[in-house]
Amino acid sequence: MNAATAVFAAESLSRNRPISNPRFLPRKRMAINFRFSRPRNAIFGINAANAYPHHLSGGMAQRVALARALINHPKVLLLDEPLGALGAFTRMRMQDEVLRLWENRRTTMLLVTHDIDEAIYMSHRILIMTQAPGRIDREIDIDLARPRDRTSDSFLRFRSEILEHLHFAGKTAA
Repeated sequence: MNAATAVFAAESLSRNRPISNPRFLPRKRMAINFRFSRPRNAIFGINAANAYPHHLSGGMAQRVALARALINHPKVLLLDEPLGALGAFTRMRMQDEVLRLWENRRTTMLLVTHDIDEAIYMSHRILIMTQAPGRIDREIDIDLARPRDRTSDSFLRFRSEILEHLHFAGKTAA
């Protein structure tokens, strides 16, 4: 079992990198590359057996990246802006996928994000850091029940608190 595995925003699939097993040729179809990892693919809704790696959408590519990261059942999963390049709705669906995975496996996950709503929605604890040098400036425990409602008063209070702390609350000086 690996100690830690990471998924980065810049991580992507290319024509030269096989999806699930380095023994396979990268230009082979997904059906060949996925043959030995079907249970993992079901977790993420990967349904692209006849596609080539470079034909995958952004959301599908991120699902594959997460499946790769989890193949060895890491104790800690480091997520550095893994959903940043996705559109808003795909991003929300992928947040739910990651949370579902966490509920099933209870893998410790460290998420780095610049998206306040994503941090509140996915986290138990938020650490706000200074710019340079990067130091922890504030710690906020998110004590909201799951599943979280992005429109609830409690969620919006956390959002306002963080925006005020970062001086982005929109208040003007009198």
